[in-house]
Amino acid sequence: MPDWPEFSEWHADIVSPMFQFVVVAFLSFGPALIFQIWGEFADWDYPWVLVVPATFLGCIYFPMAFLGVAMFDTLSAALKPAFVVGSILRVPREYSLAAAVFVGIIGIRWLSELLLEC
Repeated sequence: MPDWPEFSEWHADIVSPMFQFVVVAFLSFGPALIFQIWGEFADWDYPWVLVVPATFLGCIYFPMAFLGVAMFDTLSAALKPAFVVGSILRVPREYSLAAAVFVGIIGIRWLSELLLEC
């Protein structure tokens, strides 16, 4: 059996990757979260009209942005929409499958929450 990975520096091994994940997740799903909160405070009748498309776009953006951060180990890849969208357009067929799986996971989560509330 291989040994456990070496844990030598708290900041480089734990804090930095978690910070990168949180920033990429907020960049991708922040608009949907903001629309949801804004809709609750503004008493919209149909907040899902903005929340669902923003979440869908976040599901498309997140995997490639996170892959860019993982490959280059810097947030500059995820913070450049031209890089992320350009990367998506270079491999549209393969990426559409990955994005469909991610959208499906989010859809199953929402559907199961809806069914379990009944």
